[in-house]
Amino acid sequence: ALVKLGAVVLGAFAVAWAPIICTGQLVQSARRLFPFGRGLTHAYWAPNVWALYNTADRVLAKLGFGEQLGASSTAGFAEVYESSAL
Repeated sequence: ALVKLGAVVLGAFAVAWAPIICTGQLVQSARRLFPFGRGLTHAYWAPNVWALYNTADRVLAKLGFGEQLGASSTAGFAEVYESSAL
């Protein structure tokens, strides 16, 4: 039963991703799923982890472990955010 379930899940995954892989759009899809350049604060899959990361970065910057940059990590909808210490 477990093997059948695994086969169905892998089959569905293969059918869903086959057109993307065949057309060479895998890198583009990965960039859209994991938008590290604009911060995962605005992504859907890991906002809590990214918020903790941003908080740790700010705390470390205030403690002197990096430059404290003026821009906020949540200032814009698609702003590129550079970490200060991490």
